Amino acid sequence: MVATAQSMAGVQSALAIGQLPKAPVIGRLFGAAIEYFACSVLLIIGDVAGIFGSSVVTAPLLIGFLCLRDVAGGRLSIGKRIGSLRVVDAKTGQLASTSEGMLRNSYYIALAVASFIPILNVAVSVLFALMMTIDFMMVVISPQGRRFGDHIAGTQVVLARS
Repeated sequence: MVATAQSMAGVQSALAIGQLPKAPVIGRLFGAAIEYFACSVLLIIGDVAGIFGSSVVTAPLLIGFLCLRDVAGGRLSIGKRIGSLRVVDAKTGQLASTSEGMLRNSYYIALAVASFIPILNVAVSVLFALMMTIDFMMVVISPQGRRFGDHIAGTQVVLARS
């Protein structure tokens, strides 16, 4: 399901009013569940490949996934494709740039990197759970459904179809 010129025109008309429409929360949560399931699969692959040293396999897979999932407006994201969602620049309504997509996930990327330092494992797990909780609450409560990473990157998730 690809963003069409018609759906992007709907985003542009919403911008004329000064506010992008909030993407459906249930779609966002379903998409996030799919994404985190995919992350879990990557971690399991790393554990199975543990004979080679799990972090040697898992670290590049997990960090690469987190870096790439929201580039090109989220077109590489399994959850966003299924939910017909796109990540856009909150001011222009244009598809988010690569740097915005990576910046949007920067704290998860940093936590993923830190998680491979054995002494930080427990602290990283707690911080990851805390950030997921904060993001969940922000998506549900905020008028535009923007999570913490959206505020950092200046992005917003919108419905790709009108």
